[in-house]
Amino acid sequence: ENDIYLTLFQDQLFFCSDRQGGAGNYDIYAIDHPEEQQQDLRFVVRNARTGDAVQSRVRLDLNAEQSLARITDEHGRFAIAVPADTSAVGDGFTVRIQQRGFLPFERTFSEGDLNGLSADEIPLELSPIEKDASFTLHAIQFDYNSATIRSESYPVLDELVDYLSSNPDVKLEIIGHTDLHGEYDYNMRLSRERAQAVFDYLTARELNRNRFQVSGAGFTRPLIDRKGSPYDEQNRRTEFRVLE
Repeated sequence: ENDIYLTLFQDQLFFCSDRQGGAGNYDIYAIDHPEEQQQDLRFVVRNARTGDAVQSRVRLDLNAEQSLARITDEHGRFAIAVPADTSAVGDGFTVRIQQRGFLPFERTFSEGDLNGLSADEIPLELSPIEKDASFTLHAIQFDYNSATIRSESYPVLDELVDYLSSNPDVKLEIIGHTDLHGEYDYNMRLSRERAQAVFDYLTARELNRNRFQVSGAGFTRPLIDRKGSPYDEQNRRTEFRVLE
């Protein structure tokens, strides 16, 4: 048999074949092409302190090259469609929200997270800005053993610039953290240099230098006191603490 000329039209696949049972020579056959099954994930954005809905702009990072934007309704709700086969989402996706008056929000949903989600609305809680509150942006990535910011981190930093421009009274301490590998002195120096690189990026975009302090914690304050993947990735991070 020789099957050739595979063509998709609407919900059917058409192809030519000289297989047995046809009228002779090459005959045209059609088979159904089922659409990929999808599920809707519904979210609601709320004030973590009061529980009130927060209307906001939401960014969904699907991978390093692809992102989507959503605007919630007046009740803080939005929805996205994902494959019902959660293995198709790969490494998952990250939800980012930067809303005036609240700390930047970031949450990653992995394949395992999606399997455990119910049909109910998934709450995304924004914390109001207050002194000593902190937030972490894991998407700020650096070259290996370097304080050079990777180019794929620029969109997240640019969003942070926009956020700080919209919240001009916010002052931040930029704190670099490393994983648990290596020597104490080396990691302290590297973490501070990385925090300094973030400071340099922000202030190069006309944010006042007096709004920031820079420090490095090395591996002294891990999120998870374990080595290896995925713990190293979670411990390597840039933290921002509200000074005022």
